[in-house]
Amino acid sequence: MSSHTCPECNQVWNGYRCKPCNSEHFQNDFNNWTNVKQIGKGGFGTIHHARWIDGYIEKWDIENQQWKRWDENREVALKKFDNFVNFNDVLNEIEIHFKTYSGSDGYASIRFYGITQDPETHSYMMVLYYAKDGNLREYLKINFNNINWLQKLDNLYFLSNNLMDIHKLDIVHQDFHPGNILSSDFKNVMYISDFGLSKLIGANQNNPEKKNVVGVLPYIAPEVLSGDEEYTKAADVYSFGIIAYEMIAGFPPYPDIPHDEDLAIKICNGLRPKIPFHTPKLITRVIMRCWDARVTHRPTFKELSDELDKYWSDYNNYLRKGKNKDSKIVIQIKKAEEFSANQESTNTTTTTPLNYQTHPQAIYTNPETHSYMMVLYYAKDGNLREYLKINFNNINWLQKLDNLYFLSNNLMDIHKLDIVHQDFHPGNILSSDFKNVMYISDFGLSKLIGANQNNPEKKNVVGVLPYIAPEVLSGDEEYTKAADVYSFGIIAYEMIAGFPPYPDIPHDEDLAIKICNGLRPKIPFHTPKLITRVIMRCWDARVTHRPTFKELSDELDKYWSDYNNYLRKGKNKDSKIVIQIKKAEEFSANQESTNTTTTTPLNYQTHPQAIYTSRLLNYSKLPKPKNEENFERELGELTKSFSHITTNDDIDEF
Repeated sequence: MSSHTCPECNQVWNGYRCKPCNSEHFQNDFNNWTNVKQIGKGGFGTIHHARWIDGYIEKWDIENQQWKRWDENREVALKKFDNFVNFNDVLNEIEIHFKTYSGSDGYASIRFYGITQDPETHSYMMVLYYAKDGNLREYLKINFNNINWLQKLDNLYFLSNNLMDIHKLDIVHQDFHPGNILSSDFKNVMYISDFGLSKLIGANQNNPEKKNVVGVLPYIAPEVLSGDEEYTKAADVYSFGIIAYEMIAGFPPYPDIPHDEDLAIKICNGLRPKIPFHTPKLITRVIMRCWDARVTHRPTFKELSDELDKYWSDYNNYLRKGKNKDSKIVIQIKKAEEFSANQESTNTTTTTPLNYQTHPQAIYTNPETHSYMMVLYYAKDGNLREYLKINFNNINWLQKLDNLYFLSNNLMDIHKLDIVHQDFHPGNILSSDFKNVMYISDFGLSKLIGANQNNPEKKNVVGVLPYIAPEVLSGDEEYTKAADVYSFGIIAYEMIAGFPPYPDIPHDEDLAIKICNGLRPKIPFHTPKLITRVIMRCWDARVTHRPTFKELSDELDKYWSDYNNYLRKGKNKDSKIVIQIKKAEEFSANQESTNTTTTTPLNYQTHPQAIYTSRLLNYSKLPKPKNEENFERELGELTKSFSHITTNDDIDEF
């Protein structure tokens, strides 16, 4: 292909497109999707269906300064990576997707259009071809009884040829199972997807995680399970053999037993699925060769592709032209079809391919999961953020005090175990009934104090910006119990005010700087002063001045008890918390009766860059944390006014 000089950037290009110009202009193309809908979730992120408004790019039109595009409003899949995912892993998957799509005839892997970014969460997304018929596992479940032998041979040939192309690029898939085989029409073409675990042969030799075994147990080669060998091309061949069995039999492998260590031991000792006896012997031999525990005895995908192509051609010519009647594959398939026809006509009780029971511990992992699953209690009322959004105006002060006490007591118990949560925000507070009990969830970032001292990632700041303590944001200190206390203070504000913190401004480095310089949410002036003091003590930039959760639990328990006894028994009328809550309720009642234009708790606009999900927040050169000018004076006055209430000696007297 001839070379030219790009008239826009003056760089040499290949005559079809100028890659530097393409890259520069594509960077701004982040809001080009509509009808985005999540359709799957996995260990690395989420999969979304979307409409690509403008269609995919052919090239940059230099003369008219615009993209030349094709196929407007096409359906695409967006693979959105969690912000926790190592960016090198993201780049690895993108590189391999690009290599497998551009390095083959266009059918080996699902089409990869490029990358984009969610403008709100800043998560990276891969833009992929949308396979409307879904994955092979779901297709077999619904359509197996309608799949004839010509299609089975075609599918097997197609898959082996795709893997041959991928292996030519020295790429090993490492997670090959029916959930990662996609199509828009399984009668014509199939695509291999999900290269999140794939590796270029010879890459990452010093990766400490290379010994980890990750995948769907029945499809993992025994030498990988046992740790005798790392993942090789031959291991992909083993996986293909299991998939071939499933395509022939209709059953997934080992559906009636737990997929646990006992199964792994049995596989290493030679257990394999039972191939139906009426399967053509030539196909049985293909499958068994792939399953051989002697790795060097397994065929290559070149050998498989050639053999399966021959079988398909013979049978296709027999069906279409009446040729090859004496071909062994033709004779064996005819016998298999006769057996199936007899099965149907005699209506035997033999289990049909789709009439089987799946053991609850037979795990055919979601194609994006790649991980063990924790089975957790389902909190039907969801998280605190969503609960407040819907119910805030119906939450009374007794429930607010009860919720605050409950949370502080829960964190006290967690801190007693020397565990720091490190990602404490309303999205991680769950309940099936917020009037009675709340649970703290998502310990993915949590740490035992003193553990992983040499972890190179311990300096990373990950979380929801408004809830992260200033000393953590600035890098002055690592995450401590006092940082959880700060987060509790922000949550307490949200439970009292109804607003999330800083909803009207971007959650960016500028906000992080302001928080380090003392910015805090504005507590409503009618909030009981004792509660205002609780919140402000938690927010103190002077870490050692913050209360412990034991102190918070004791104090909030006292306030709840006083107010509860007042409501139920008429006691404690002169209690400061009772008096202050009554004033707050009078103010709220007046607000409702006068119907003022003051913004109500749930009537607010959220800035598009106000992000309430956890993400990586490594800002550089933030100022040393300090309190705002009047903060310490106001807190000092509140503390002086109510000091007699919060001394440990006096609490029990009330």
